[in-house]
Amino acid sequence: IIFGNINGLNAFDPSRMITNEQDPDIILTDLLIFNRSVKINSEKSPLKKEIRYTKRITLKHRQSAFSIRFATLSFINSIKTQYFYKLQGFDKNWNKVKYPQATYTNLPAGNYKFIVKTGFNDNDLSQKEATLEIKVLAPVMLSMPFILLYIILLISLCIYGYERVRKNHENKIKQINLENEKALYDSKMKLYTNIVHELRTPLTLIMGPLNLIMKGKGPVSDYASELGVIKSNSKRLLDLINSLMDYRKIKAGGENLKIGKTDICFILLQIYNRFKISAELKNVNIYINLPDENCYAMVDPEAFTKIISNLISNALKFTSSFVKISLVKTEDRLDITVEDNGIGISRENQSKIFEAFYQVKENTPSDNIGSGVGLVIVKELVYKMNGTIKLDSSPCKGAKFIVSFQNGETEEEETGLPSSHISKELPQEPDIRNKIYTILITEDNTDMRNYLKTLFDKDYEIITATDGRTAYEKLSERKTDLVISDIMMPGIDGIELCKKIKTNIEFSHIPVILLTAKVDPVDKIEGYRNFADAYIEKPFDEDILKTQVKSIILNREKLKENFIKQPTSLISSIASSDADKTFLNKITSIINKNINDPSFSVDALASDLCMGRSNFYNKVKAVSGTTPNELLKIMRLKNAALLLAKRKGNINEISYMVGFSSPSYFAKCFLQQFGLNPSEYMKKIKK
Repeated sequence: IIFGNINGLNAFDPSRMITNEQDPDIILTDLLIFNRSVKINSEKSPLKKEIRYTKRITLKHRQSAFSIRFATLSFINSIKTQYFYKLQGFDKNWNKVKYPQATYTNLPAGNYKFIVKTGFNDNDLSQKEATLEIKVLAPVMLSMPFILLYIILLISLCIYGYERVRKNHENKIKQINLENEKALYDSKMKLYTNIVHELRTPLTLIMGPLNLIMKGKGPVSDYASELGVIKSNSKRLLDLINSLMDYRKIKAGGENLKIGKTDICFILLQIYNRFKISAELKNVNIYINLPDENCYAMVDPEAFTKIISNLISNALKFTSSFVKISLVKTEDRLDITVEDNGIGISRENQSKIFEAFYQVKENTPSDNIGSGVGLVIVKELVYKMNGTIKLDSSPCKGAKFIVSFQNGETEEEETGLPSSHISKELPQEPDIRNKIYTILITEDNTDMRNYLKTLFDKDYEIITATDGRTAYEKLSERKTDLVISDIMMPGIDGIELCKKIKTNIEFSHIPVILLTAKVDPVDKIEGYRNFADAYIEKPFDEDILKTQVKSIILNREKLKENFIKQPTSLISSIASSDADKTFLNKITSIINKNINDPSFSVDALASDLCMGRSNFYNKVKAVSGTTPNELLKIMRLKNAALLLAKRKGNINEISYMVGFSSPSYFAKCFLQQFGLNPSEYMKKIKK
């Protein structure tokens, strides 16, 4: 504590008080600063002389806690005397105390003025006062030089941060530009590669027949087939060049369209007739569905032809069996739909297929990959004619392109096309397929794959795949009755493909024939160990291979028929693999547990097997040749036949024991299934 006046009031000299210039009624006597680091009368003391003679003092920030003592010079009515003080700049009101001392702690930095008066009450204050100006300094760290330093540092940090962000942004822009340039370069290279591929194939097919014709000595009529190949591939080259020219024109803004009222039914029928022949050559059914009346749209005839032709051409590339063209007329729009049942397009690719140079390669044969500009042309032409184009597709479920244009006026106008009446005799979809059994041929060699396809194409429906992964994916897309696979293939080979098929409950019933040049006994053992149904070595006799395929399929059918028609034939007899046997045993166990419950249904059976109704239906149909409902009824009848043979009750009792609602219905079903009624069966068993 620093005492501002060591003598204090004890050294009071009345004569000196009388000579005080202020002649105050009250004086300041002491200053007490609560700071142990400051000694009395040290250089750090704010008082250089007695406080009663001091007008102002300066306190450091660590001296902001202090007390000021004061005293009155009059001893009249000292008991009633009260003290009133205020620190201007800090106190808002006067402070009244009996003890002559004022204390302040942690006073903020600033300028203040201490005033003290005496009085007997709040309304009777002395006119005389004692004052002291006090300045409290701010900490060094908050002084003006440091504040300026802080401001400079803050500005520097902001500039540094801004520069860092700017440089990072510039680097990101550079990286994006590099990636865009690389993507553009890759797109151009893909376009170049695809164009070269598209050119090389027809050129090869043109040069080959030409060489054959040049070497021959017979008349030109002997080379009709070769000349047909040359003509078709010449047309393919011309179409490719025209597509590239159309793309260049559209991007350059040089495509001038003559939009007017056009009979699009007439154009659609012309396009259909042009593609019908090529569809037949690919074993693809093409259908068209048009209104009976003529339909007019506000389009350019040539541009409209390009749009529909491109969509149909793409559909023929990727479809598995059919292409549909349909026209729906509304009050103000005409919707043209081109639909196929091919591989479909995933959602992530649907937004990209209208971009230049983009090709969907997933599950797409290399022969079907185009130049990547066809759909760009379609989109641009549709938009130029104020139309819209939409895509509805999902993987393995085909693709549907819907093009809409403004409906034209009802009465006929001159549009450059002849008005015609559309024939009502349009082709209809067949109800059943021409070919019963489907074979999946998996071979990476193109020539061998085409040769195998030629061998079986007349008697079976053929699916082809270039590797094991593609073949396995196609099993989910199409019902398959048999698989012929090479062993040595990139990615998933034939052995692994066979194993995956036979261990998957969805496909385990499908027979697999391994066709390979690996002739070592170890390789054969490996093939049979992975559940192959046959192992045929190359080179092979085509008649033996065809007979082997036919034998496997027919033997499976005979087993199924025997199971259905023979009362004592076990369901396990139709199992072609361990997975199938386990599956059928589970079915038998579940049915036997619920055999006497008439309400037990196929849904409950599928639920107990933890299978969806669709998957369960397909599996049961493939393994047994019957629907799940038919299989459930057959299993009830087979149980009934067993009970009848063991004489476990009469016919009426047994009919209820196996879950039939009435004996008459049971007898009818038994006769239809096995060719004799229950009583006849009991007599036959007894004999």
